[in-house]
Amino acid sequence: LVLAGLVFLLGGRPFFMRSERSQGRRLHQLVVFGGQELTLQTEAFDGGWMAGVFGGFELDLTECQLAGPEVRLELLAFCGGGEIHVPKGWRVELSGLPLFGGFGSKAKVDPELRATAPVLRINAVALFGGFEVNNG
Repeated sequence: LVLAGLVFLLGGRPFFMRSERSQGRRLHQLVVFGGQELTLQTEAFDGGWMAGVFGGFELDLTECQLAGPEVRLELLAFCGGGEIHVPKGWRVELSGLPLFGGFGSKAKVDPELRATAPVLRINAVALFGGFEVNNG
């Protein structure tokens, strides 16, 4: 009944595992009771939000460039989680609330490029779930 209500509220979109490629500038993605692999390809990624609720996601930003020197991405992992892949030249700064869950970044930046590297600021909430950011 709850699942049927969510499907109705969200316009009947499918919630089960799917893989997509997108060229949009902003990300607005909800994954419920399933999983999604999303690859973005844009020369001006402008942030947005992504949520995994009782589901998981894999977000690939390796073919993107940031729209400015600093871009914000909001993430929610509730009883689910995911992975985010970023290009090697990006700096990632994480902040937020891990409650019975967690998040972390293994993304590395060359120390010589650190001052001029574009910044992806991720503000996250991880409740009974989590995610990891990497560029490997």
